[in-house]
Amino acid sequence: MRTLNRLLQRRSVRLGALAFSGLLTGLTVCFPVIGALEWVSLIPAALVLFSIADDGKNRLRSAYLYGLFFFACYFAVTWHWFYVMYPMSYAGLSNLESIAVIAGVIIALPVFQATSFAFSFLITAKLARGQIAKKYSVVIPLSFALLWTVFEWMQTLFWFGVPWGRLAIGQTGLLVTAQTASWFGCYFVTLLLVLVNALAAYAIYKLETSRAFAVAAASVFTFNLLAGAVMMAAPKKAGERVTVAAIQGNLISSEYWSESHIREVYGELTRKASEQGADVIVWPETVFINTPLEYSGENQSFISQLAKELEVTLLVGTRSTAGVGGQYNAMVTVYPDGSYDDEMYFKQYLVPFGEYVPWSELLTAIAPLLGEINMLNVDWNAGESSTVVDRIGSIICFDSIYEETVRQSTANGAEIIAIETNDSWFLDSCAIYMHLAQAQLRAIENGRYVVRAANTGVSAIISPSGAILDSKEALTTGYSISEAEMLTELTLYTAVGNLIVWLSVAVVVALVVSDSVLKRRGGKKNVDR
Repeated sequence: MRTLNRLLQRRSVRLGALAFSGLLTGLTVCFPVIGALEWVSLIPAALVLFSIADDGKNRLRSAYLYGLFFFACYFAVTWHWFYVMYPMSYAGLSNLESIAVIAGVIIALPVFQATSFAFSFLITAKLARGQIAKKYSVVIPLSFALLWTVFEWMQTLFWFGVPWGRLAIGQTGLLVTAQTASWFGCYFVTLLLVLVNALAAYAIYKLETSRAFAVAAASVFTFNLLAGAVMMAAPKKAGERVTVAAIQGNLISSEYWSESHIREVYGELTRKASEQGADVIVWPETVFINTPLEYSGENQSFISQLAKELEVTLLVGTRSTAGVGGQYNAMVTVYPDGSYDDEMYFKQYLVPFGEYVPWSELLTAIAPLLGEINMLNVDWNAGESSTVVDRIGSIICFDSIYEETVRQSTANGAEIIAIETNDSWFLDSCAIYMHLAQAQLRAIENGRYVVRAANTGVSAIISPSGAILDSKEALTTGYSISEAEMLTELTLYTAVGNLIVWLSVAVVVALVVSDSVLKRRGGKKNVDR
């Protein structure tokens, strides 16, 4: 223990351990095939944190700065794929401007996101030096896990948060360890992951009490593993069977402006999927982007006739002006009789600088390059609620990384989830698989089959356990097809939402307040003496 403590006092060792831990954990999120490592990858970072907290010579700001470094390394990996966006001519940027923007995202965005997450180091260190932790040392690893969970959730609150690199994504490579997301959402999986790492690290750091903490770490991991195994093996309540398909046209951006070509490609693929028995067929996001569907009688007629001819239900992504003023990214449902449902779904979470420019006037004034980025040359409007049509919940692209959109849709009666997206900008980078993993988490959380149609991939049919039943490889043309079930039973998560987050907030606040009260009382007693 003394040797370890001496090592952890060295700045070079601390920085090395934090960099290794952050980079490795980031890799597990980008490549879930190595997701098992996530159960130990945070141990080096936790050891450094506990060392800083124990060292009275270190000010609390040191804990924050070390945390900033760790999380910057972590987020740098989860955003490293952004280089594939070069060149950004589709956004009206020159090659040099593209390099500047891409470099800014890869370098500045990780640091920006780390500025909030680093408070988990600072607050944990503060609690570790308090009165409660001296009496109940389990507070130290528990606090770290709770705080990470809270800050991960906070990314969903603001447009600049972008909850892209969540820890739970790494577990989609295992699935069995992700099943407890159906209880309390992906944040519960995050909580367990960090807690196991923190308990194991504390067992290593405090050798004299290592047994209890080692047992605790093993128990939490085993509990999650066994719970997941039981849930995957347990018989499921059957629902109405339906054959679903996701069409992958694999069109490059320039081809999207040729609507006759779009009709040819998607018409042919839809017919092939229908021949394979598909009842519900989902097309990708904004297949018709050039002209709002309601303004194109030719496109309307084509889709209507296709659905009627094949006797299938079609869900089609389109640009629309059917909302309350402005442009919308929409999904329309067409029935086997060729009729259109009156209700469209409008995308709720728009992509910053892709579909709108946030704080446009301010950004134009202080950073003209950012203020001018908008791939559509006009800000689109965001939808305000979920839409369930014919028992199918509609979700578009960026919506799927925000867990509340799918939860609300399921709670409102969706028995199957349809996700339309266009990830063509990501090519075949890890980004498209990270986006797919988000859809897998949404399936597990809500216990629903998910039909995911992506323009260039990965299109997939996902089971309620998150398993990929059928998929189409990236940058290929075709479709995914599988039997699915219309399910009505709600998971605990769908019913209670992000309860685990609020409990985490409550526990952290209670610990901070209690520790402050005890400190004041201790100070008052010393004065009285």
